[in-house]
Amino acid sequence: MGESVESLLARFRKEADEFVNNMRTEHLEKGGRELSLVITQLQQARMWAGEALKEMGFYDNEGTQVDTRN
Repeated sequence: MGESVESLLARFRKEADEFVNNMRTEHLEKGGRELSLVITQLQQARMWAGEALKEMGFYDNEGTQVDTRN
């Protein structure tokens, strides 16, 4: 079987951060409102993925990753 849901969500959050952090102002100017919406929705999806991971016990209440190998 493939990756676990927790692993996929954690990877999504990391890649979403990288995407948003790599966007420069000039990219935003080219994409306008639509690209701004993409970034906003991606940030929201990242946040909800983190909430889901917390609910699954992957993160504690302080946002620290819990060792799930036990």
